[in-house]
Amino acid sequence: MLGFLIGLEERYIELKTKLTVDEAIKNYKEATEEEDVKPEVVEYEDGSMSITSPWASFKDDDGPKFLT
Repeated sequence: MLGFLIGLEERYIELKTKLTVDEAIKNYKEATEEEDVKPEVVEYEDGSMSITSPWASFKDDDGPKFLT
């Protein structure tokens, strides 16, 4: 009987631990989630092309201007 109770308690602790860890992982992902920014291909009037990046802003003839 005592072995059954110990086994039941162990299963309860494992279940509670799993639920707590799963909830913590979910909360962490929600708190640190960043928006996916995909690069875009930009075609200019002279026929040249460039790829944008999330950390830089490109103007037609001014060259890259890095965002701060």
